[in-house]
Amino acid sequence: MGKLICFCAGLLVTIAARVDACPLPSGDSGKPYVTLAGLPARELDLVLDEYMFAHRWIQHSEAVSAGFREGDRVYGQVLRSGGQFDPEATAAWRRAYAKSGRRRFLAELASKVDVASVDRRVVDWIVGTCLTGLWSRVRIINDCRFVFAAGLAAGNSAAAPARPIRFEVRGGRCGRWPERPLSVKGDTVQCVRSGSGAVNLQLKTDRAGIAEAALPALAHVELPAEPSQQTKLSEPVSEVIQLSRSRDYHMRQLGRGCPACALYFADLRPSDPNATILSAATVSSSGGNWQPCPAALRCGVYEFSPPDNPQVSGCANVAVCRVWRLAETGAEASDVVQLTYQRSEVVCVNCPDGLDFETAHKRWQEFVDRGHARCEVFADVPAQSIERAPLQ
Repeated sequence: MGKLICFCAGLLVTIAARVDACPLPSGDSGKPYVTLAGLPARELDLVLDEYMFAHRWIQHSEAVSAGFREGDRVYGQVLRSGGQFDPEATAAWRRAYAKSGRRRFLAELASKVDVASVDRRVVDWIVGTCLTGLWSRVRIINDCRFVFAAGLAAGNSAAAPARPIRFEVRGGRCGRWPERPLSVKGDTVQCVRSGSGAVNLQLKTDRAGIAEAALPALAHVELPAEPSQQTKLSEPVSEVIQLSRSRDYHMRQLGRGCPACALYFADLRPSDPNATILSAATVSSSGGNWQPCPAALRCGVYEFSPPDNPQVSGCANVAVCRVWRLAETGAEASDVVQLTYQRSEVVCVNCPDGLDFETAHKRWQEFVDRGHARCEVFADVPAQSIERAPLQ
């Protein structure tokens, strides 16, 4: 028995060329089964194409419900669980079929076959009985591992033994296919995907045609933004602080050119420990001979300065501000100083509500590890050539 390979606009099938009619579902099967059973494979493919053309499926599950099986090609696309037809590819297939295949159908088959009488059961019978001598399927283990299985179709078991002669894997790698004739039960091999691309498998036999399967590429995972920590500043806040010489000030040294004078300082801190000072200003000062520096340059420093650098005027962008006073007597004195500052806090950016940074970043990293998990990448191995197995 010779074999015929048909690359139609729709279903891609490889079949054994038949010398007799396709077996009917039952002895009393009427039309369209009797008519279709006597058609050659190329005309059956044309009937399926016309059936596809008459429908506008969006989900792969719709085509499966209409009689096709996962792994079949409909609108030129391999059916898979949860799949959706690419609108552009579907439109291209419909244009190509309308231009050539449909003209042939109308000219050669329209008078023989009423496509309106073709339903899910008829399609299942054509695909499962008439257009293949083999079955094949893929069982997914995870993104990188799967199992490929193939065997003889049930109606083909009584014919001469079918021997595998070539096993080719593109986009992955499988174990060696067993070197024995195929059975209805079938054989399986363990396989792995290479990288994240599509995988195509093809098992060629000497008389039952070709068993094929295809796995789509792994879907691209859109990663969420990475959680990060940032310092956020509030709007400026003013705070008034009262100081007294005896309680808050410390003598630093005697005054310059003023033997009876003494230089005092006090360190001012906003009540918020996470604040950054923007400016400081004296609201009022009282007490005998209690002078704000530089007091006619007798202090040698400015009125306000950073604690570690009294030669700098002002307290912008520091956490602590030092205020200087020159005392000419030992009398008690007081000051009222206004600090203007911004509160700063570390906030988590891109964190889900209710999650702290550490937890949010840990979960994000786990998602990244899953989303970016890629299988090992390796070159395609040469197709396996299988010696003719001895008859069993």
